[in-house]
Amino acid sequence: MEIELLLRSLYAASVVGALLFFLWWGARALGRKRLLLGVDQRLVTVIETTYLSQHSTMHVIRIGTRYFAIGGSATVLTLITELEREPLDIWIESQRRQVDLTQIPGGAFFKRFQR
Repeated sequence: MEIELLLRSLYAASVVGALLFFLWWGARALGRKRLLLGVDQRLVTVIETTYLSQHSTMHVIRIGTRYFAIGGSATVLTLITELEREPLDIWIESQRRQVDLTQIPGGAFFKRFQR
């Protein structure tokens, strides 16, 4: 009796865990696609963010047609350098192609809600 209860509990926990994982994965995929599609439609876009430590980050941002590397902490943003445009445009295009190849099944359903 106790083993049956334990097995049911483990099964329920694994189902909930799998659902949470797929929801997280789907949200991440949709967010990444929205970011890559929105790069050309906005004046200022954060292309990539990397956390260097608990309180410091590095951002690659696009303003108009120019790209910049920005360092940030809780109170300060610092311009590190301006980046060359061509390699980043090529990278963004390759990421778009990769997202197109790995579209989630049922993506047509979600396209109605993307704006």
